[in-house]
Amino acid sequence: MIYIRALKRSTVGYRLYLVYKKTYNTIINTLKANVINVQFSIGSTLSVGSITINTPISNIEFYLVQADTPFLLCLVNIDILKDYYNNLKNILVTLTKSVPIIRRFGHPFLLWEELL
Repeated sequence: MIYIRALKRSTVGYRLYLVYKKTYNTIINTLKANVINVQFSIGSTLSVGSITINTPISNIEFYLVQADTPFLLCLVNIDILKDYYNNLKNILVTLTKSVPIIRRFGHPFLLWEELL
């Protein structure tokens, strides 16, 4: 999900990482444990590490947190890559291609075929 409130780091919940790990052999970089503190409306949690995921737009580092959250792609990652989200056409525009976005539950979701 493209998450406008996640301004500085892309994150994912640890339990969702475990599901992802069943299909893709991804190892946690534990050197990134306690590097970020993610603030939610009801509390906060420290990172337990990070993983790098090959997404349709680039390799993105996601910080793992002990919270029930989906993969949240932050604006900083999109900005660093010089990509942008066209919310009128529901596409993520990169330097080389456009990636479709779907809207569900009032949020934009980036989907890629290998996860479907």
